[in-house]
Amino acid sequence: MRALSVREAAALRRAEEFKRYYPLTDSDGKLVYEYFLAHVTHEGLDGAPEIMRRAGTVSDVECERGKKLRREFFARFKTRDLLYFADVDNTVTRRGILSDEKKRFFNGWALSDRVVLSTGKIYKSIEKTARELGVDKNPCCCLNGAVLYDGRGGREIVAKLGEKARPAARILREKGLPYVLYYPDALRVETPLGQKDYENLLRYDEMYLDEKGETDFKRVVKLLAFVDEGDSESEAIVDGAAAAIGLKALRTAPHSYEIVPPLADKGRALKITAKRLGVHFRMTAAVGDSMNDLPMLAVCGLPYAVSDASCELARFGFAVAGSDRNTDLPELFDKVSRGVL
Repeated sequence: MRALSVREAAALRRAEEFKRYYPLTDSDGKLVYEYFLAHVTHEGLDGAPEIMRRAGTVSDVECERGKKLRREFFARFKTRDLLYFADVDNTVTRRGILSDEKKRFFNGWALSDRVVLSTGKIYKSIEKTARELGVDKNPCCCLNGAVLYDGRGGREIVAKLGEKARPAARILREKGLPYVLYYPDALRVETPLGQKDYENLLRYDEMYLDEKGETDFKRVVKLLAFVDEGDSESEAIVDGAAAAIGLKALRTAPHSYEIVPPLADKGRALKITAKRLGVHFRMTAAVGDSMNDLPMLAVCGLPYAVSDASCELARFGFAVAGSDRNTDLPELFDKVSRGVL
């Protein structure tokens, strides 16, 4: 008998793990294995066919076969309760403001207890958003890919920059780039912010600003630097600050870059959250609107991109969640519940 490849061995492990969550028939087992085989990389990591095709590691034919297996997989298991991951920065909200329509939707939606909020907000802000959406009693919400917020009152930091942020912050300060430090419960404003940068903070976060006392680098979760798109000189400075601590800076908005801790990605947070709720991570649906959502879309079962034509994720060929950004999540829930994948 020939030895299994890394990819085959990983798919087999995933299939066996899935069986521990859901009893399967023999025919189910074959489909589950083939599905997982199409959704792991040659290095044995979890992936989405769309992402692997974009990276050039699978062909167009293999990608389409993977997407077909995905449809068959969820058609077979469509009675299972799915977990929905929502980005409350842009996908749930429009321009950072919750509409009455969205509030009514979440308050009345039967699956609201299956919605997990995935966001870069601090937990005080996500608590407020969760209350407004009517999902504040959810078993778990995640933020930053680093801090898990439990709607029952618990919080756990699973990854953070900590003291590692100190030299990166020093470089940005010396070069005169405005930045803020994220604690789990506050934003630490380290440098004077221009009016535009301040407004951008107001747009995306409740203002829990810590402007007094000494900086506590031990508590730093991530660092956000303000750099306009096209400002190559400032972009190089941020890249250098990240490289100085062995990390990469990630543009998450037209006006900002983030330096986040190792492994602090939304894919890891999705896996941790799903496991705590007793759901296999592939029995999830997620909507992404920017490149930092790729890890989440790689590991979830049903990856969607927002309908915004300018979305960076559009070129990957993900299915589109809704007809416009303001209805992405309601339409996603409706599509999945009706088995329209």
